[in-house]
Amino acid sequence: MSNLASIPCMTFAGVANLCRVFEIDERAPQVLALRKDFPAVPHINVEIEEFPRSLCLYEDDYDDLKRNWTALRFLERIRSGVSLPQKGALHDLNQPLEPLLPLSPFNLIIPEDLISSGDTLKPLHLYGWEDGGHQVMFLSEVPNAPTNRPPQKQGIAVPIRTPAQQATFIHSIPRSLQDLHDLLIPAEFDLIEHLRGILKGWMQNDEIRSHHHTYLWLIISVPLQRIVNGPVEKMSTWAFMISEELATIGEKIGVWQRQGQQLGYVMVPREYLAKDLPVCLFNPIFELSRNQAGLCNGEVERYTGKIVGIGMGALGSQVFDNLVRSAFGEWTVIDKDIFLPHNGARHALPGIYAGWGKATAMSAWANNTISGSQIAKGIVANVTHPKENASDVSAALDSADLILDMSASVAVARYLACDSEAKARRCSLFLSPSGTDLVLLAESSDRSTSLDILEMQYYRQILSEPSLDGHLGDQGTRIRYARTCRDVTAVIAQDLVAMHSAIGSRAIKNICRSENATIAVWRVNEATTEVTCSTLASAPVIRVAKGDWEIRTDQVFLDKVFAQRVARLPNETGGVLVGSFDNDRKLIYVVDMLPSPPDSIEWPTSYIRGYAGLRDQITSIQRRTLSNLSYVGEWHSHPQSHPSNASADDLAALTILADNMKAESLPAVMLIVGENDSYTFLVREAP
Repeated sequence: MSNLASIPCMTFAGVANLCRVFEIDERAPQVLALRKDFPAVPHINVEIEEFPRSLCLYEDDYDDLKRNWTALRFLERIRSGVSLPQKGALHDLNQPLEPLLPLSPFNLIIPEDLISSGDTLKPLHLYGWEDGGHQVMFLSEVPNAPTNRPPQKQGIAVPIRTPAQQATFIHSIPRSLQDLHDLLIPAEFDLIEHLRGILKGWMQNDEIRSHHHTYLWLIISVPLQRIVNGPVEKMSTWAFMISEELATIGEKIGVWQRQGQQLGYVMVPREYLAKDLPVCLFNPIFELSRNQAGLCNGEVERYTGKIVGIGMGALGSQVFDNLVRSAFGEWTVIDKDIFLPHNGARHALPGIYAGWGKATAMSAWANNTISGSQIAKGIVANVTHPKENASDVSAALDSADLILDMSASVAVARYLACDSEAKARRCSLFLSPSGTDLVLLAESSDRSTSLDILEMQYYRQILSEPSLDGHLGDQGTRIRYARTCRDVTAVIAQDLVAMHSAIGSRAIKNICRSENATIAVWRVNEATTEVTCSTLASAPVIRVAKGDWEIRTDQVFLDKVFAQRVARLPNETGGVLVGSFDNDRKLIYVVDMLPSPPDSIEWPTSYIRGYAGLRDQITSIQRRTLSNLSYVGEWHSHPQSHPSNASADDLAALTILADNMKAESLPAVMLIVGENDSYTFLVREAP
């Protein structure tokens, strides 16, 4: 310790103390107990030399302390620090056990399962690099460092787990292998003999024999008990580098002897020279495990279900990154695209992944973030046409507990809802074209309300909810990133994507804790960054088969039509059906209706629909829903005491309507509603 002055400080209860004041005001004054018999108690700093013992008075950083530090408070801190041990107030029974050794300024990053799964007969490679004056060592089979700074191999390591021992207060740092050996004697563990056995086994390893000039690290884990033979309360792990090359270590503990460049067994044991092998303490830091990641994110009970994430674009990559960092789920990610330079403006990946498949890169990123077995697998494929990856995609979907679509593709969402036979619940998460809004569609856990129905109900919400005005209307702007007509990308601010990805990842966590179907829209006010959320309870689907076609609607729509009929009694009334056709799957979605135009003719036994303002209404619906909803057919009511059965006039009108729809190769659709909430759908295709 340099640049310090030593001055006598004070005496409490016959304990002489020395206060070391540092010339540079960057750490608290150090208080030393000069009595040779000062007891080994908690809260003593560990130093190279055990005596004089240094009192640990503060837990906080000195930069935070010195704002309120005064000489009087300091003296009182010393008084209480000395008097408590004299009163027997050593360890509170509820206080966690103290570590046996202090932290070191040198860091060694080790796999989280090293001690439980480590094979001591297999040499583990150590790599390292230095950045900003901080040297970091990394224990791994494969170097896990920034790709532009390849690490250098630094040595080999061996994991060691000792028997349990009672926690004590260690107040000097081991400086030699012999000191370390003596430290483990209370655990009835012979470190040197154990190490001799390991090195003998390594003699058969050609790599070790050819690299006997490398260094050796010992990663030692000691189970600690509060009382002898009591339960293990914590695991204390240390790491030590033996500051001699491996060949010298083997010689000094009697394993082998060097003859030139060769190593030969020592047949007759001789005296150990472990005291001549200096050791350096390293601070072992475990890699981020699933459990630790969950705890750091407040996930006490980690979700372990299998998730298939489809679409690793701007939103998808950042939602996936958020969820992986909390170890939420076990993942397969699917995306057909490669990561291009312009993607870096709004993507979780850094630019060094340019040219990689997004799915491959994101899974690699996740597996480098969370240690242990792979938390993610990547498949570069189009989920609707996976071609050579069909079996992998099918297996992932079939084994999933949740399928999360973040592709922003209606085609993908419709395939998942209608064509995939996977049993998993589906969710869809996407941004509005302007990037200011986020949409979540989540099926119920039993899939009684499927994703395609939720999509249609979401469009109806856009039409009926004033707060969603302009939600899909603003297409934003696009810029060209390459030369072809399709090489364009939307202009959306990264901070909006980041904000929505945080909302989206939290929403996915909540969905996995709920069984209900959900439709939710979050809107951001760009000027104030205020976020508002609109939610809608979903309605169960009603399916009506009509020849080759199937009509899909819900009770909310039917209730709206029934109410309109009652409001216009005793006259008949009618209007236009709003929905969507899916020609590939022969599906007709009917989700809303327009009431009778003002120029219509309504009588108690007849109805003639007008057309005033109708074209403008349909155009507005198409604009507000990006043409996902439009005109699909006609509806009318029957008078009191009459059911919804089609009359001869109804069938004749349906024939005329079918001829009109033939031009677009679409069927005619008619809905009739009658007494007692009866209804009849009619579908006809012109020959």
